[in-house]
Amino acid sequence: MSPSCLSTSRRSSGRRYVLALILLGHLFAGIGALQAASTIRLSSDTLLKRLLACKLPSYPDMNVSGGSRPYLAATSLLVGNDGRVISMSFDNQRKGPFEEATARALRHWRFRPVSVDGALYTVSGKVFVYFTHGSPNERRVSVAGLPEDAPCN
Repeated sequence: MSPSCLSTSRRSSGRRYVLALILLGHLFAGIGALQAASTIRLSSDTLLKRLLACKLPSYPDMNVSGGSRPYLAATSLLVGNDGRVISMSFDNQRKGPFEEATARALRHWRFRPVSVDGALYTVSGKVFVYFTHGSPNERRVSVAGLPEDAPCN
């Protein structure tokens, strides 16, 4: 092979390599778009209207004095196409007793699955859990937007 043939061959294989990388990039971008498209984001109210079963979090067993500020555990949920909670994360990155109590309860929540044209979808949404107290004997846990007829115990 002459040196001029070698350089042409290297150039064309280099172009093919770059073209292959571009095509692979588009392929993976398409897969990512498909995965993102398979998750539907719901508002908090819409997500809570799909509840089939829930258990309210228990107030953490800790010393609190009357008049302390309420605590909010803002939770992002990912719900599988079977209606079970797949994962959750808290806006407050610190994992304290309120987040632990919320996580223990939300693991048991079940939602009506979301389907579009017969295909089941994963959904995501936020749940806001408030912990309040007036005195050591008066502790309350509530969920913002929870329908009055929600199947909670």
